Amino acid sequence: MNGGTCRPINGNGGYQCMCPPGYSGQRCENRDPCAQNPCLNGGQCIANNVGGFTCVCVPPYTGQRCEDSNPCANNPCGTNGQCIQNNGGFYCECNVGFFGNRCERRVCEPNPCTNGGTCEPRPNGVFHCICPPEYQGQRCEFRRVCEPNPCVNGGTCSPYGLDTYSCNCPFGYTGRNCETRDPCIPNPCQNSGRCRPNTATGSYVCDCPVNFVGTNCETRNACGSNPCQNGGTCRTVNGNTYQCICVTGMTGINCEIRDPCAVNACLNGGQCMPNGIGGFTCICPNPYTGQRCEDRIDPCASQPCRNGGTCQPGNGNSYQCICPLGYSGSDCSTRDPCADNPCLNGGACVPNAFGGFTCQCQPGFSGQRCEDRDPCASQPCMNQGTCIRENGGFRCVCPPGYSGSRCEIRDACQPNPCLNGGTCRPTNGNSGYQCTCPSGFTGSRCETRDACTPNPCLNGATCIPNGFGGFTCQCPPGFSGQRCEDQDGCASQPCKNNGVCVSSGGGTYTCQCLTGFEGQNCDQVDICGVKNPCICGTCQNDPFNPQGFRCFCPPGYSGNRCEQLISCIDSGEECINGGECIQRPIGDYVCSCPYPYCGSRCQSQRPSCDGTSPTVTPVLTTLHPGCSSSLCNNRGTCQQNGYGKGIQCYCSIGWSGSRCQYATRTNVGHSQNLILKTNRTISTNTSIYTRRPRT
Repeated sequence: MNGGTCRPINGNGGYQCMCPPGYSGQRCENRDPCAQNPCLNGGQCIANNVGGFTCVCVPPYTGQRCEDSNPCANNPCGTNGQCIQNNGGFYCECNVGFFGNRCERRVCEPNPCTNGGTCEPRPNGVFHCICPPEYQGQRCEFRRVCEPNPCVNGGTCSPYGLDTYSCNCPFGYTGRNCETRDPCIPNPCQNSGRCRPNTATGSYVCDCPVNFVGTNCETRNACGSNPCQNGGTCRTVNGNTYQCICVTGMTGINCEIRDPCAVNACLNGGQCMPNGIGGFTCICPNPYTGQRCEDRIDPCASQPCRNGGTCQPGNGNSYQCICPLGYSGSDCSTRDPCADNPCLNGGACVPNAFGGFTCQCQPGFSGQRCEDRDPCASQPCMNQGTCIRENGGFRCVCPPGYSGSRCEIRDACQPNPCLNGGTCRPTNGNSGYQCTCPSGFTGSRCETRDACTPNPCLNGATCIPNGFGGFTCQCPPGFSGQRCEDQDGCASQPCKNNGVCVSSGGGTYTCQCLTGFEGQNCDQVDICGVKNPCICGTCQNDPFNPQGFRCFCPPGYSGNRCEQLISCIDSGEECINGGECIQRPIGDYVCSCPYPYCGSRCQSQRPSCDGTSPTVTPVLTTLHPGCSSSLCNNRGTCQQNGYGKGIQCYCSIGWSGSRCQYATRTNVGHSQNLILKTNRTISTNTSIYTRRPRT
């Protein structure tokens, strides 16, 4: 129904309907409630058996139509941590021994401890290595190389790396082996700085306390108290001031203000700029204006430019007249002192009321004639990126999660949303993503195990997942079964002549033949079944017989179709002395006499049959020249009767007749001595005689 396509299956009269989109059911009678995809947020619609549907939601969505978002609904942290909702998202507090965005990684897998060390997990995703006696170090990476002690002057040896060590020298000494007196005595470091000798240069290095920097810790460090809040990064500027690099969503001198521009409040491509007091300002592109760039304006509708000037919309309701050569002014009404364009670097020359001009410089330029360039003046770096002047241009240092020459691209793959080892690839200009799943997984986030990997279908069949962890096999022609494991013996249509094929399983079959045909494939004509050609006898199909059949005649009948009545049986003149009466096609008969009998009824013995009388059988003497033409069939032996009066065929066992042309039903154990009597002449010029039966 409804345009469905019927496909026969199993070869037993069964069928399967392939329904068009929007319909389902055994006969495509049900309209698919999922045709309009009622599931939201990427949910998968599954029709049920009562005309309804169920939505299979992708994380983090729930609800009847996947309309609710709960990032912790699917327990993304698994059993290795606890999911905590946070500002519309979530983060995982991991159990001891686990770490990662979803607590999916074990602290000790793979083992971070080298040289046979044993890893022992600790809280907060850290670990401790228990080293073998001959190794030490945080990861057991250091071999004990301090025996005997290479450090002199009372120095203490500490191994590091794989095959080296360092000496902790006593007060007043330095050098690799504490062989040099310490340049840190007296201590040159100020403000409680710790002096360390520099063995490479013979000088020293000061480890300064918090709030102090400099070679001798002589300068106060503006970042020492870590004034940047909410995860901001402090950067020292000019030695005694600082600048906070804020994380996404925060702003302010100390990153203390939540960034109102984190969710883009400006419409139509407007650039959001925080104002430092929790609000924002939108810098709108032409031709938009309004607090959020929501209004489109056309300040040029009234054609304010004169003298052929071209009106160009500006920000908000402003406009600018592009005046022809020789004119200037806001409406090109004043003769232009800017005809020679004194402004540099693309600056726009604006005449003033006193016959002079003012240069309106392009972003990044300043000066009376726009001769000074400042690439960072226009704040080209977006999303809180930091602009750094470099080689006459600028470079943007982007905060985490952003990239691009102006920090304009948000990385949709951070953190990785793809599960089960899937690889994330940004799409749609980095605003979306696509997961490339490993073998055995599928789904928009690789969250579903693929039931078709490896392929469970046999004999080249196609596996189709059903969305519930199961599968369906589409079998090629000639195969059937749940996994296409059964070969259909009827697939090649082996039955000929309209025979009906019945599959028996395992690739075998049986042909049901129509009347008139037989054989395994109905390819043999059943002559005896269509119409029995034997008039009086029993018909048997014989593919080796030119006629395709053979008739077994009852006593008293002969002929290929048992159509001839043997007259001598009813005439009272039967053949005697073991002679065989044979009916001939012309209606008469002959007696086939065993040796040494002869005569029309085998009543005489040789040599009494010699002579010319038609009632006496001549004696067989020599071969007749006519026998060379092989008149006797079926390996019969041809010989001449006496005086050239006729020929005689001696038939092999199982054959009879004047020329051994008839097959006998019994194997006679002696040769047939046949005397033919007729008044006709044959091609060998030999006269033979016959006798007409009585009427």
